[in-house]
Amino acid sequence: MVLKIASKMIREIQNRPWLILLALLGLLGCGASNSEHRSENTSLNSVIKYDVSKVDIVNPGRGFYYPYATKSSDFEPLKLDEALTLRNNFTTPTDGNYEIKHTILLRQYILDSFVTDETLSPEFLQQLQGDFDIARQAGVKIIVRFSYNNVPPTGDCGAWICPPYGDASKKIVLAHIQQVSKVLSHNHDVLLTWQAGFIGTWGEMMFTDHFGDFDAQGTIYDENWQDRIEVVKAILDSVPKDITVQVRKPQLIQKFVHGVDAAITSAALSEKDAFDGSDASRLGLYNDCFLATEDDWGTYADYGTSSNAPVNNEKVVQTLKEHQAQNSLYTLVGGETCHDDDYSPQNDCSGGVEDTIDRFNFTYLNSAYNNKVNNDWQDESCMADIKLRLGYRLSMLEARLPESAIIGQSVPFYLAIQNLGFTSPMFPMELRVVFTHKISGETFYIALDHARYDVRQWRPEQQIRIEENLLLPNKVATGEYSMSLHIADISNNGIIANRPEYSIQFANKNTWNEVEGYNSLLHNINLTE
Repeated sequence: MVLKIASKMIREIQNRPWLILLALLGLLGCGASNSEHRSENTSLNSVIKYDVSKVDIVNPGRGFYYPYATKSSDFEPLKLDEALTLRNNFTTPTDGNYEIKHTILLRQYILDSFVTDETLSPEFLQQLQGDFDIARQAGVKIIVRFSYNNVPPTGDCGAWICPPYGDASKKIVLAHIQQVSKVLSHNHDVLLTWQAGFIGTWGEMMFTDHFGDFDAQGTIYDENWQDRIEVVKAILDSVPKDITVQVRKPQLIQKFVHGVDAAITSAALSEKDAFDGSDASRLGLYNDCFLATEDDWGTYADYGTSSNAPVNNEKVVQTLKEHQAQNSLYTLVGGETCHDDDYSPQNDCSGGVEDTIDRFNFTYLNSAYNNKVNNDWQDESCMADIKLRLGYRLSMLEARLPESAIIGQSVPFYLAIQNLGFTSPMFPMELRVVFTHKISGETFYIALDHARYDVRQWRPEQQIRIEENLLLPNKVATGEYSMSLHIADISNNGIIANRPEYSIQFANKNTWNEVEGYNSLLHNINLTE
């Protein structure tokens, strides 16, 4: 008899190893105080395995974007039917040989009618708001950039672009930032990121009349760096802390964080400081000459200071690339290829383009420029993987869930997840375990702790595990419930939290509920009193 009891206890411990922990807590006198976290009336007696899908799924805030530029002097608003078509249908980009669905639009506003005017017109601000309204209806997010000129001026300077460039003074820029930031803050649920822009032709922070033209000066002086830092700081301060801001050069990130005299060897963002809402944690990069040359046409260049001349050589390029590779682990990165297909084979599949995108943790790329480079990826058969992996790609591996539980008590919950993308999601989301009554359709959810389960920290190289005891509500109907996981966007007071277009879909077979935006756990649980 004693042997039978002992054998039964061993089997119970093997099936429910958490009993060992409870027993130890009881011996320490801690069991009573933690009783609300126990799950005495349930057992993890169902193991569910999930099949990984290789389908090109549509997920918010990642992938290839489609660019739309408009002038304030001749404003062309976003069109709902075009935005819906881009999001919901595979379309062939301009001069492209591949098909894509877009969940991101890049909206570039050329403030050509306000270059010398501090006050933006009410009409323009209403038009800006109208674009966000259209984006929200269409279920897409917007990358925003402001500039004052998008055409390279030509003259007798002997170069392909000549001053004057036509951008605005710092005083004008700072005034405009405060005005547009009110609209962007109001709509930050559909704002993926704000590219700092404003300075120089195309808003690329070079070729400028007011912030230090490197080509004319041969260096960027301390006061020029300080003016650029002031513009970026004004943008960061003008919007909520969950809005990220991108700049054009890694060296500007270094000087913003460490000061004008910062060396190119300055420390990058560390894991412990990531996603803490600080200015440094919110600064990303838009590389609009990705894979164009060894230094991406001056992206990875030392532009000097008042006391230090620029030093541009292979060591400088590699040092800045190492800094950016580390910084990009925790910040939003995107851009476009900007030149004809000259930098080959480095920008080809055979040259390891996937490894390069992976190294710098890209969330998005331009689908409309430069397709001489992008088309090669299609021809050489790595475009399919790039489309799947840009940004994040989450999939479930295994769940261990009970078949029954008692209302008002805890349910043990275990889910293993992998990230097959180039980087993690770069915006905060809330994880909700959803219970749906099989007969009545009644639904309730239990939200997981944001700090403990921050999807921005779900790196591709890490194992992701959700292990919780979920406390069931006291007042729900008895019966059988299906279980799902909803990854909901709760930014901006949850305006789009229940929109399936803005919910993250796992890359698994037969799990996506496109009506609700839930990921089915393929499991039912019976709740009793």
